[in-house]
Amino acid sequence: MRIFVGFIIYTVVLAALALSFPYWGVFDVAASVPHSAFARWYFSTLTDHSVERYSSGIKLPSEYFSASPVEGFKKYDEMCVPCHGAPGINKSDTAKGMTPEPPDLSKSVKDLKPEEVFWIVKNGIKMTAMPSFGKSRNDKDIWELAAFVKKLPEISPDVYSQLKEKYSREK
Repeated sequence: MRIFVGFIIYTVVLAALALSFPYWGVFDVAASVPHSAFARWYFSTLTDHSVERYSSGIKLPSEYFSASPVEGFKKYDEMCVPCHGAPGINKSDTAKGMTPEPPDLSKSVKDLKPEEVFWIVKNGIKMTAMPSFGKSRNDKDIWELAAFVKKLPEISPDVYSQLKEKYSREK
């Protein structure tokens, strides 16, 4: 019985400490200070598994396979380049000041399924500055963008530049 009472007291004290932690002000929330290795692992793992779970019910529509690369490019160039950069184009200075810094999608998207890219673009990711575009864009637009993003690893800076030139002429 003493062990059980001790366990209950220990649990209550631990819960009280955990719940009071935000009020101590000791956690540095400055974006100029990188996350610890533990925090990077924790939030990365949390995000990966959450995206995997919540995107698992999404069905890849036939439009994904016929999505216009030019339309996908236009959306990427408008919505994503400032934070994520593009082949041959660096991220903005603002993006470099974000914590966590937005990933280079031409590298990080390789591990994502198209449905996961769609889910991320549509819903955003909390506490990363990744906005939800689901309220301002329809699913067709988001699928076009997702299709383009999945092709980013194969796109050279020259090809991206050619697409940019084509897009600029159409404005």
